[in-house]
Amino acid sequence: MASTPRKKDETMAVESNKVFEQVMQPVAKAQESVRAAAEKSLTDARTQYESMKTVTEDNSKALSASLEAATKGFSEMNAKAIAAIQNNTNAAFEFVTALFSAKTLSEALEIQTTHARKQVEAATAQSKEFAELAQKVGTSVAEPMKSIKAPVSLNGKA
Repeated sequence: MASTPRKKDETMAVESNKVFEQVMQPVAKAQESVRAAAEKSLTDARTQYESMKTVTEDNSKALSASLEAATKGFSEMNAKAIAAIQNNTNAAFEFVTALFSAKTLSEALEIQTTHARKQVEAATAQSKEFAELAQKVGTSVAEPMKSIKAPVSLNGKA
């Protein structure tokens, strides 16, 4: 039986498809490898983004807490300074009033000596209070900052 041109064409088409499939098989594998690598890169990028976002949000919260503590602490220090100024001003007025009421020079010297001693004691106490408050404020400002984390870079290191 003689082969018809149509049969020949069909045979050539089948052979052509087989050759095409053999040639395209490595291309398909390469495409799949590229697609898998792209998907992995995308997944890694999303993971890195989420990690950076979380670290940034946590660090922002810690910084805000630290700034709030600083604001509160400085307000306390300002109130303490104003109170000290008021006390020192009142002591100065009391001193001047007592000094003008002195009848003798020895009484005036006694008033001056007593006032000087009280002012040294007051200054010492105020300095101690300021130092304690400054330490408290410093600690309260630094405490939230302890939770600050370094962002993780793309190679997984901080």
